[in-house]
Amino acid sequence: MPGLVISPGMKPNSECHHFMSQRLTIAQYWSQLLQFGAGALAVVLTAVFVTGYVVYTQFRIDVPSGKIAVLIRRTGTDITNAQETAPSIDHKGLQAEVLNPGRYFRNPYYW
Repeated sequence: MPGLVISPGMKPNSECHHFMSQRLTIAQYWSQLLQFGAGALAVVLTAVFVTGYVVYTQFRIDVPSGKIAVLIRRTGTDITNAQETAPSIDHKGLQAEVLNPGRYFRNPYYW
């Protein structure tokens, strides 16, 4: 592969000159690739950890022993004035279903 040829008085394109001036050996190429891969892996693992932490802390409902949790849905179809509880899970308002003691995960946007 021929080197970069520049006529007198001609300024090289900075990207082309930078690329052509760095000839990497195979070992250097793999070293840089592994460094990039390690950084990308660190970013992905951090994102997975943060997402898992947010889901666990914000979507969790812990119902203690001897208690129940009453569900009130925030989104859905309105119930009529004659109904005290929602006839199905698709309606908003007080739900007929309750949560017994235990750990549950619900989306806080809906509940």
